[in-house]
Amino acid sequence: IEQLHEYNNDIHIHVIGPKEDTEYSDQVEQYAAARDYVFLDGECDRKDLIDKIQQHKYGIHGKEFEHFGMVVAEMIAGGTIPFVHNSGGQTDIVLNDDRLLYDDLEEAVQKARKVIDDSGLQQELAEMLTNSVHRFSKQTFQQQIRNIVLEEVNSGNNDWFRLYNPASWHSDSVCDFYSTSLVLY
Repeated sequence: IEQLHEYNNDIHIHVIGPKEDTEYSDQVEQYAAARDYVFLDGECDRKDLIDKIQQHKYGIHGKEFEHFGMVVAEMIAGGTIPFVHNSGGQTDIVLNDDRLLYDDLEEAVQKARKVIDDSGLQQELAEMLTNSVHRFSKQTFQQQIRNIVLEEVNSGNNDWFRLYNPASWHSDSVCDFYSTSLVLY
């Protein structure tokens, strides 16, 4: 962030999230205290988080090997272009687009500067990401589940009936019912 701030004085960072590791948090607080462009917002409520995301053009997600990348999906949904570490599930959220992936801080700075300097590239990435994030919406998930259930019902396979007919349950199928019912809702 320091290099990006030197490059463009409007660039700043909001560090959002709970303070967990005291020693590390103390180091971050010392770092931030010496820089007027680093804001330690800590844990914030949902509305404040959404407001912060929507008020900024870019975001950086530094966690390596994130399982899914919910924060990255939230950034995109809020209109922010995220730069993410080239590991874990967050790479799928940005469609493995090399322009948004970095392996080290030097590469993150280089890629962020390239996007900051090119409004056409910003627009291209924003459109691509907006289309991408719809894959993870509640409505898309519900529609995909409906389609799967409808396809199964229309396939002529009557095994699904056992799920809704308690008289057909056997001791080993109750577990199948519960695990399957989680998918069907």
